[in-house]
Amino acid sequence: MKKFIFFDGDGTLWYPALTRRRRAPHWIYYDAVTARDPNAHLVLTHPSKMVLKRLKAMGVRMAVISIVPGPWLRAQRILDRRVKHFGLEAFFDGIYPAQKRSDAKGRIMERVLLEHGISKRDALMVGDSYVYDYMSAVKRGIPAVLIYPKNYGSADAIRVKRRVKRMDQIMRYVR
Repeated sequence: MKKFIFFDGDGTLWYPALTRRRRAPHWIYYDAVTARDPNAHLVLTHPSKMVLKRLKAMGVRMAVISIVPGPWLRAQRILDRRVKHFGLEAFFDGIYPAQKRSDAKGRIMERVLLEHGISKRDALMVGDSYVYDYMSAVKRGIPAVLIYPKNYGSADAIRVKRRVKRMDQIMRYVR
C-alpha cells in the first residue's frame, strides 16, 4: 500500500465551475471576472472529499502540490486559503506551492519523501497535467496517476497506462 500521496490542486482536487473541465483550469487566475476571487469560482471535483476521507482512514499521508503564480510566501498563503476554503486542511500533512516549471513538483516530492523517510515506490502523485504532474513525478522515479480530461490533455497523455477519468478510480493504484 502507498504511504504518501501527493495531489495536484487545480484540475485534480478542484476546478473552475464555469468550464466543467472543458478548459485547462489555470485560466481562472487571469480572467477579469474570476481573478479577484478565484475561490468563489472553484468547486471540488467529484468525489475528492470521499477519496481523501478513505485514504486518511487507511493511514495514508497526503499533501497538496499545486502551481500558484507569484512569490513563494504569497503563493503559500493563497494555497493555504484555498485548501481551507474547501475544508480540506485536516486531510493534508503538507501544502506546497510550486513554480510553473516542469520539474518543480518532482523536486518538492523528493524533498518531502526524504524528510519523512519514505521511499519513492511507496509514494504516488495524482494530477491532471501530463507535464507538471505526471512527468514531473515519473522522471524522478515516483509513481504517478494521470486524471485525464481529454478536452485539454497533452497529446502524449493518451499513451499513459496509469490514467483514470475520476478521482475515485485512483484507489486501484493505492493498494
